[in-house]
Amino acid sequence: MDISRFETLLVERRGAVDWVTLNRPGKLNALNSVLVRELGEYFGGLYREYAVRVVVLREGRWEPTFPKARYLLPAVDEVFWNPANAAQFLEQVGRAVNAGVYEDSVAPVIAAGMAELVQPGHRVAEGITLEAAPGHTPGQMVMHVSSRGEHALFVGDV
Repeated sequence: MDISRFETLLVERRGAVDWVTLNRPGKLNALNSVLVRELGEYFGGLYREYAVRVVVLREGRWEPTFPKARYLLPAVDEVFWNPANAAQFLEQVGRAVNAGVYEDSVAPVIAAGMAELVQPGHRVAEGITLEAAPGHTPGQMVMHVSSRGEHALFVGDV
């Protein structure tokens, strides 16, 4: 995807993170057909971009993308990926690919007080618990949902 050709979007790629800014200040960034098309092209093209995270830049600092969300983070992953603990995990696979991701995408959520570090067995709500499923990351979890005697597992990066 050629991020330099957008007319109404500014996209700055920093490692695995894209800074996406609506660029219609004279119109208070109101949507128009060009902006809608470019947003569709940008987000539609992300599947071809490996390990890009999208965050919103406001007032010169990173902010969580969903400011009213409750972010549940596996405690094991927070320890594993936190750059302050890098010396403990010298053999860590993925360190180079994920360089800067913690600082850009995780630390702001923790700093905003929106993160809850959770352990396997954490109860999200009635009938919804998180279970350990290490593999993709050491702290990867699946969501176990049960209701009226039925059970389902939601797997992936949850």
